[in-house]
Amino acid sequence: MKHRGRARLRRTAALVGASTASVALLGVPFVWSHPTDPGTAPKASVRPVAAPASAPASAPTFHPRPRYLTRTYRAPAALVRPGAGGTLRIPSLGIAAPIDAVGLDGTAMAVPNDVERVGWLTSTARAGDVVGASVLAGHVSDEHDRPGALHPLIRIKLGARIFWTTPSGDTASFRVVRIRLVPRAQGLPAAMFSAASRRELNLVTCAVRVTTPQGGFHYTSNLVVTAVR
Repeated sequence: MKHRGRARLRRTAALVGASTASVALLGVPFVWSHPTDPGTAPKASVRPVAAPASAPASAPTFHPRPRYLTRTYRAPAALVRPGAGGTLRIPSLGIAAPIDAVGLDGTAMAVPNDVERVGWLTSTARAGDVVGASVLAGHVSDEHDRPGALHPLIRIKLGARIFWTTPSGDTASFRVVRIRLVPRAQGLPAAMFSAASRRELNLVTCAVRVTTPQGGFHYTSNLVVTAVR
């Protein structure tokens, strides 16, 4: 298991340290320019920020321009494996959603185009791993403002149980220990992607809806729910 953890750490460090594809920070946009836009779904944009001088070499050190915060986007089919991540259940909220395995498109995490599904970033920990952080992201709504899989997440409470069942039928149970709103302009902590952290699950969706003068809408914050085994 130690060898497995070190291998995953090397793989994640390579991703966050590369100058072309860092996954240190995640910004889930779900931005719709107008309610009558074609049915296109955006993806989660990964935006690193400058690391402190004392940070290890694997920390992000550059500011790539976010491409999908103000326009819609469809995830390439090659980056999404439907159902490969299993299923997500949060009984207290009535959430039950299939999990697709997703990859990176440049510096962005692809999110399933189907708003009723959730994406698991495959460079983060698997359901059954004993260490490391997992990142799952899903839509709060579609371009017509119809609820997405994680629309109820804003009502979650500390202590709530989250269940992640793998395609093989094994289920990992997590307990919610932290709920926070993070301004999208600020980005999210690099620790959310750590392969060497305590075992935790990070669920991300958008929050704080804003309507534009043109009649469209977008979200100004990320809702991040952290749960531990």
